[in-house]
Amino acid sequence: MATVQAASIAPGESAPTSFGPDGGGGRAAPERAYLSPAGVVWPRVRILSALACIVLMSVADLKMTLAHVTSVGMVEENPIARFLMLYGGVWSVIAWKVCTVWIGVWLLWRLRAHRSAELGAWFGAIALSLLCVHWSRYNAQVSSLTPEILALHHARAQGEWVVLTPATSDPAVP
Repeated sequence: MATVQAASIAPGESAPTSFGPDGGGGRAAPERAYLSPAGVVWPRVRILSALACIVLMSVADLKMTLAHVTSVGMVEENPIARFLMLYGGVWSVIAWKVCTVWIGVWLLWRLRAHRSAELGAWFGAIALSLLCVHWSRYNAQVSSLTPEILALHHARAQGEWVVLTPATSDPAVP
């Protein structure tokens, strides 16, 4: 009959953990995965924090974009978003944003055991933070740009200045 012996952990050593896509999986934990005294896996908390920042700031970006594009209009630098605004309307922009953010966040979460996924998540969070700073500056200056906005609004035929009407989502309707 086999006997089972309890493993002893020397002071200063951490307990072995499992680390996989579902939190288990039987794979050995990478060196960077460690448990706090409360049993929290810190790399998982860090990447989850970065992904939550990405989601929240993406929602804020979408809200600001729709607020401006459905009122006075704006120059949309992203050619795909501009195309969707011109030919698809508000719901296509919302669907595009939700799908792209969901795919990115899902991929980074699935690859969270790799250091590059965590770095990618923090890079995304920093990029969106800079975008929020840009929106803040834009909002602070937009009231002083009323004459220029009106001139651009009259130049809609060029295709870069996009205005969506909330009721119809048709850019051709004034």
